[in-house]
Amino acid sequence: MVETPSSGTVVRLAAGAHGPFHVYVNGAEQAEGSDFDVEDGAIRFRRPLATARRREGMIRKLVMSTTGIGFYPQADVVDVHYVDDAGRAAVASGLAVEPGS
Repeated sequence: MVETPSSGTVVRLAAGAHGPFHVYVNGAEQAEGSDFDVEDGAIRFRRPLATARRREGMIRKLVMSTTGIGFYPQADVVDVHYVDDAGRAAVASGLAVEPGS
């Protein structure tokens, strides 16, 4: 199941992350100011991103384990390239996407 919030979405940055930020959603580079804004240790996207909901019931686990059929949620993948406190280039990959407030 896919959940898409209506007020954009937020991705939390690592402590000590500094710009310049290069942000990618599903491998496509995003532009600061038109696609996202940086605010207080987070990146706020102007459009909603798909977030996967965790919902694994006993029946679903049983079906997956006995039939070999997998269920894969459709969710956007966010990667951020940034500079850390030591001035080194760093990458955070597959960051958790949170609903905007």
